[in-house]
Amino acid sequence: MLVFSIVPLGLGLAIKTLFGNTRLSKSLFVFMVCISVWQMDVAILFANRYVSTATIDFLFRLFRFGTIMLPAALLYVTYVIYQEHVDRRKLSAGWQLLINRGMLQTFGLWCLTVYAAGWTSGSIRSFIVVQSDKTAGFLFPVYGDWSWLFKAHILFFFLAIGVCLHLSRKVTSGPTRSFLTLFGVTSIIAYTVGMVNMSPNSGLYPSSIAVLIFAIAVFTAFCVMHSRVVREMNHALFEQKEFLTRVIDSNPNLIYARNGEGRLTLANLSLARMLGRRKEEIIGRTPEELWGSPALAGQEAIDQPDNGAGQPNREERVTDAEGKERWLQTACVPIDISNTKQWLFVSNDITERKEFEKNITHLAYHDTLTGLPNRFSFHTDLVGLLSPPSRTVALLFLDLDRFKIINDTLGHSIGDLFLTAVADRLVFLMEDRGRVYRIGGDEFMVTLQDGGEEKAVSEAKRILDSFQRPFYVNEHELFTTTSIGISVSSDDGGDLESLMMHADMAMHRAKAEGKNIYRVYNQAWDSRSERKMLLEKELHKALLKEEFILHYQPQIDLATGEMVGAEALIRWSHPRMGLISPGEFIPLAEETGLIVPIGEWVIKEACLQARKWREAGLPPIGIAVNISPRQFNKPDLVETILGIIEQTNADPRYLELEITESVAMFDTEQVMEKLDKLKSRGIPIAMDDFGTGYSSLSYLKKLPIDKLKIDRSFLVEVTPENANDNASIVAAIISLARNLNLRVIAEGVENAEQLEFLKAHRCDEGQGYYFQRPVPSEELEKLLQKRAAG
Repeated sequence: MLVFSIVPLGLGLAIKTLFGNTRLSKSLFVFMVCISVWQMDVAILFANRYVSTATIDFLFRLFRFGTIMLPAALLYVTYVIYQEHVDRRKLSAGWQLLINRGMLQTFGLWCLTVYAAGWTSGSIRSFIVVQSDKTAGFLFPVYGDWSWLFKAHILFFFLAIGVCLHLSRKVTSGPTRSFLTLFGVTSIIAYTVGMVNMSPNSGLYPSSIAVLIFAIAVFTAFCVMHSRVVREMNHALFEQKEFLTRVIDSNPNLIYARNGEGRLTLANLSLARMLGRRKEEIIGRTPEELWGSPALAGQEAIDQPDNGAGQPNREERVTDAEGKERWLQTACVPIDISNTKQWLFVSNDITERKEFEKNITHLAYHDTLTGLPNRFSFHTDLVGLLSPPSRTVALLFLDLDRFKIINDTLGHSIGDLFLTAVADRLVFLMEDRGRVYRIGGDEFMVTLQDGGEEKAVSEAKRILDSFQRPFYVNEHELFTTTSIGISVSSDDGGDLESLMMHADMAMHRAKAEGKNIYRVYNQAWDSRSERKMLLEKELHKALLKEEFILHYQPQIDLATGEMVGAEALIRWSHPRMGLISPGEFIPLAEETGLIVPIGEWVIKEACLQARKWREAGLPPIGIAVNISPRQFNKPDLVETILGIIEQTNADPRYLELEITESVAMFDTEQVMEKLDKLKSRGIPIAMDDFGTGYSSLSYLKKLPIDKLKIDRSFLVEVTPENANDNASIVAAIISLARNLNLRVIAEGVENAEQLEFLKAHRCDEGQGYYFQRPVPSEELEKLLQKRAAG
C-alpha cells in the first residue's frame, strides 16, 4: 500500500522539474503531495503487525493532513488558473466574491480546523481490527460524535470541484480550459472511488485505485495541456515572425542584423533590392563579400565595447546595385538572442537630404546669378588666407564702369546675362592664379596670395586688356571697362577690414582719375598718415617707457545699486602729445601687432591691481578686460593668460575676458576650444558690443559665455516713453540673454531715463557716465572702501 503513495509524489516532482517553477506547477506539486500523504495515511492502517495501535493512532491522525487539505489544494490550483486565464470582467459579482484570496484563505482555515478536530476523541474514538483472508488484517477507525465535520468536509470538497468546473468554462486558453475540466472530472471520479474506503468491507483498496487514477490523470492532463500550449505558442510565434517579416519587408529603410563575426543574420527586401540580390543570398554573408568593402560601417559598432546604449547615428556613403552613390544614416542597437550578441542596424536613405544640404550650402556661399562665390564666401576665405599673419594677400576690387547704361538701356535680363559673361571671362582669366567673387551689383573681387604688389599689378593689367574685347550677349555686342583698386596685406595691414577698405579706396581713386585704370592703395592718400606714422613709432616705445595706465569704470548691479565689477580701460599718457585717445592708438596697435603685448600688459596690470585690493581686505569685484581679435588669434593665448594669473597669484574668478562678435564668428571650433579651456579654469567670458556684428544664434548657444554686453550705440535716445528701434533691440537682447541663462550688461548709460528703461526690462548690470566716469585705481579703491564701510 505504501508503494502507491510514491506514484503521486514522483509525478508531482516530475511536473515541478519538467515544467519549471511556475505558480501552476507549484500548486499541482502541492496537490500531488496531498494525494501522496492521503495514501500514506491509508497505508499506515496495515502496519498493525509492526507497530502498536497507539503509534498507528498517532500516525493516522497526523497523515490525515493529506486527505483534509486536498480540497484546499484543489481550490488553490483552480485559483491560480483563474488569476492567469480568466477574464474577471465576464464573471458576475457573486463569483468574484467567491473566488479571491480571502475566500481561499478562509477555506484553508476551515480545512485546518477539520484537521485539528481529527486529533480529538470526538472525531476518532478508537480503532478496530478487520481481518482479511489475504492479509493479516488492518485497523479501521471508529468515528465519534464529531464525524459530521468530515462529512461536511466531503461536501465542501465537491463544492470546490463544482467551482473548478464552472470556472473552466470561463478560461480563455483552450488547452488550459480542457485541463481544468479534466482536472475537476478526475477529482470527482477519484474521490468517489476513494469514498468506498469509508466501509471496512472495502479492504481499503479503493483509495489506492483512486490515488493512481488521480495522479496519473492529473499528470497526463497537465502534459497534454503544456504540449498544446507549446504548439499554440510556436504557431503564434511563427505567425508573428511572418507578420514582422512582412512589416520590415514593407519598410523603405534598410533593416539588417549582424552577428559577432560580422555576418548578416537578418535582412529586409529594401536592402536586397539596393544590392540587386535576393534575401536568401544575403543572409550569412559579410558586407565585404556583398560590397567588396566594409560598407554600412557595421564592423566598427561590433568591434566597440557594448555599454548597452547602442551606437550614435552615423552617416555613410554606399553604392547601390545600379552604381549610384547613396547616403545612409544608420542607427545600431545591440541585442541578445539566445545568449548570442547581435547588432540590429536601421539605415535611412538620406541621399535627397544630402543633396538639399549641398545645394543650400552652395547657395549660402555662391551668387545665384553668376555662380561665383559671394560676399560671405569672400569674408570666410579671406580670414583663412590671413590666418598666417606673415602671408602676403592682395585684393583686386573691380567695379564695372558702364554697367548702369547697359542695364537701363537693354533691360535687367540682358544686364544679368552681361554680368554672367563678365564673371565667366574673369574666371577664365584667373584660372589657378586667383579666385573671383561677386561682391554685389556690378562689383567683383579677386584674391591673390603670395606675390605682393607686383603680381597684383600684372593681373590687373591682364584684366584691363581683356575688357578691350567685346562681350556677346543675345546677339548684342557690348563693351565696358572696369576700374580696379588694389590693396596688399603686407603693406596695408593684416586685418580684413583694413584690406577691404584700402582696396575700396583705391578703386574709387581709379574711378575719380578717369576709369578703365588700376590704382594701388597709397598711405599718403590718408591725411592722417603722418601722425599715424609718428604714433606707430612712439607706440613701440610706450610699453618700455611705462606710458600706459589703466582707468576703471564701475559696473553696477541695477537691482541693488551695488558695484559688482569694473572694466579696465587703457590710457596712453604721452610726455609730449599728452593723453592720446584709445580710439586713435588701439586700431594702430591692431594693425602693427603691438596690440598683443599691450593686451598682455593690461591683463597683468589688472590682475596685480585686483590682488592688491584683495590683500587690503577690500570686497572682491570682477575686473573686465578686452581681448582684441589679433590677440585672441594667437595660438598661445590660453597659456599666456593662465601664466599671468599664476605669476600674479590672482583669482581667475574675478578676471572677466571680453571678446567681440567678430572674434566669435570666424573659426568657431578654434574659438570654442580656447574659451572652453579658459572657462574650465574658472575665468568668466563676456561677449562685448553685442548686436553690432554678425552673431549667429546657433554660435551663441554653443559658445561658453557668461554675459552679453549691449553696445552703447543702442542706448541712444532710449527712454521708457520713446519706443524706437534701439529700444526694441535692447529689449530683445535682454530677453535673449535671459532665455539663454546669460547675464546682460548695458554700457553707455548716460541718464536716468535710460536706467529706468533698463530696470523695467530686467537688465542685470549697467555701466556708463551716469554712474561713474572711468577713474584711476586710487579713486576706485576709495569707492571700494566706501562700499566695505557702508
